[in-house]
Amino acid sequence: MNQEHRQELQRLAELSADDIGDNENKVKYNFIIPFLESFGYSKKNLDFEHSAQGNRIDILIGTNSGHTILIEAKSYGKNLDDHIAQVKRYCDEKRSILAIITNGEELRFYSPFWRKPDFTETLIYSISRRQLSDIAIIEKIENILSREFLEDEKIDEHI
Repeated sequence: MNQEHRQELQRLAELSADDIGDNENKVKYNFIIPFLESFGYSKKNLDFEHSAQGNRIDILIGTNSGHTILIEAKSYGKNLDDHIAQVKRYCDEKRSILAIITNGEELRFYSPFWRKPDFTETLIYSISRRQLSDIAIIEKIENILSREFLEDEKIDEHI
């Protein structure tokens, strides 16, 4: 990861609730998109409002290899526990290798790839946004979220 991307993550870590905004779209545009761009994704790689079982996945990232990452945004401060069943349904339909849910304050990374009986057992990391200033945390996330690993199909080795 280059220095510019690390600085962007530092900036995101320091955002206030007002900077992020109070609804899902603001969380998506003010936090999630810059977050993903720091790990090598561009807006053209992101499928916004992807159809899933009559609902919409906020962001779906796919590759030629067939691996997908889905990201579900919630309003700032919303309890993420209330939306885990929704993320599980989306993962079941899309067979995603990685799922992220965030309210702009907390980020959770799940890997349905693990195929545990209870979806909550597939939790890899749960971090606060402020931890994005921690180099060790960034490196862990980079190992599972890097565009490079998703494209070369080595993401499953890192998960």
